[in-house]
Amino acid sequence: MVSNKLQNNGYGLLFTGGIDSITSYIKHKEKMPSLIKIWGAEVAFNDEKNWRKIQKMLTDFADGEGVKLHVIRTNIPRVLKKHVLYQDFEMDWWLNVSHGFVLPGSCAPLTCAEGIGTLYFASGDPREDWRSRLWCSIFNSIKWSGVKVILDNYEFIRQLKIRYFLKEYLKKSFMKIIS
Repeated sequence: MVSNKLQNNGYGLLFTGGIDSITSYIKHKEKMPSLIKIWGAEVAFNDEKNWRKIQKMLTDFADGEGVKLHVIRTNIPRVLKKHVLYQDFEMDWWLNVSHGFVLPGSCAPLTCAEGIGTLYFASGDPREDWRSRLWCSIFNSIKWSGVKVILDNYEFIRQLKIRYFLKEYLKKSFMKIIS
């Protein structure tokens, strides 16, 4: 019998730098999660100019927080031929179906190499994003080699994320600057 259980007690967070992922970071900050950006999801894998802007922002954030930033580069949204799938299914296949599997799955080799056992996937606003409600149980069922994926902050609408998490975080950050 072959066991694929790894020594993975670290934490990772799929990170865009938006409100949802920053809220997840703040919630789990004490665990020092590694931030993971998928280059190719929001910014095309061959868009060097826009990528440099995003990379600087993410690097500055990670450096300021003292956490690792990992970048995984993929062309999978392009390979999926979204326009063909849209014609066949009349929906955005990337947003409505595949990103929930592709993004965490793209992290599998990294989780093994970095000892990550919990991978947080920041949820959107459940009122604005029906995918969050539909996929919550599916995201939370994704597992490999002892790694579990958690759709994080599903219970908070965007306004509550700002009120309970970002407000206090920004207040503390501002106090560090003026002291």
